[in-house]
Amino acid sequence: MSASELEFKSQIELDSLFNVFGKFYDVKIGNHTFKCRSQAIIEREGTNQNQYDALFVLMNPGSCEPVSEVAVPSIHSESEIMNLNPTPAKCDPTQYQIMRLMELRGWNKTVIINLSDLRSGNADKFYLDLLRADDYAFRFHSIFSDLRKSEREKVIEDCMGPIILGWGVKNKIKHLAFEALSKLFPYTYFGIKKQDEGCLYYHPNPQIFNDKKIWLHTMNLILSENQKE
Repeated sequence: MSASELEFKSQIELDSLFNVFGKFYDVKIGNHTFKCRSQAIIEREGTNQNQYDALFVLMNPGSCEPVSEVAVPSIHSESEIMNLNPTPAKCDPTQYQIMRLMELRGWNKTVIINLSDLRSGNADKFYLDLLRADDYAFRFHSIFSDLRKSEREKVIEDCMGPIILGWGVKNKIKHLAFEALSKLFPYTYFGIKKQDEGCLYYHPNPQIFNDKKIWLHTMNLILSENQKE
């Protein structure tokens, strides 16, 4: 099956098949509040599965928001993040793309973590938020921080399938990507690597429609080939 022949389910179809939950939190430092999400969990409707079929590592939570902002707790230390409860979340385009891969692979439950927990709707704002986090000495916004080792190891331990990297190919995130790769050693991981770049992996949800299908097709092939070995 080629990329052009790939079934590409609509968002309406996917909404009937899957539910999304997020672990959201706020960190207030001085007069600024950082809005964050530590994990997103995608579950097939009706599943009672505990372990994850796959773990995705992306750039940041993007535009994914909780259904109710009122329920977002304010925390004061990294140790509180591990005990956050997942709450219903609004789905974003990247999560729909992951649902499409879940359909191809027959997966029921996946989890998303990020290079940074900072919730920013676009890349430019995210880069500014990263600088602001440094200005405020907000160090634990990444699950790959040394401060969040136990949480990171727990989510990897709870995954019974592949770790898939897709944090994008922007040079501005290279320092975060290198940090993540150092913490993922010696685990096996997969992704579509940018040519001549050892740490950058193409994002699951590129802007061009045909590229979305190509990512799905290529990632499915990579996982299928690994399954045969």
